[in-house]
Amino acid sequence: MVRSVNINVPIGKKDEIMGILSSHENVSRIRSFTYDDGHEAAVHFVCVDKHLSEILRGLERSGLGTAFGSIDILALQSTIPRLAKKKCKHYRRKYKFGDRRTIREIEEIIDNGCHLTFDYIIMILVASIIAALGLLTDSPVTVVASMLISP
Repeated sequence: MVRSVNINVPIGKKDEIMGILSSHENVSRIRSFTYDDGHEAAVHFVCVDKHLSEILRGLERSGLGTAFGSIDILALQSTIPRLAKKKCKHYRRKYKFGDRRTIREIEEIIDNGCHLTFDYIIMILVASIIAALGLLTDSPVTVVASMLISP
């Protein structure tokens, strides 16, 4: 999947961030904009998600996101034209440990999934009713079915 990354930085740090991004071969479509107030700049780029953590580590080493500026990451369903792949005679997939989701992305997924919602409460209620009926009728199949319904 492709990620769109928007960075807001003070105008004095824009060239440093552009230099870091230009040094990465997996960064595509780098664009920078200066806001009308003259104090902040925006940098936008697109990259494949498996290379994003490597790029973000380089940006965070410069202090981006902690000492100054902010980073917004968006998941894109598609991009036209597609991002160009490296040309190679003998293409073979190389898997690296770094080819994964970013830690912050994993934290967001976990945080979004652990909230008490109406759907969660209803599913627990229905599963407990089915389990109680299974125990009352001495039916192990019904008890197992309640486990499949419970979240």
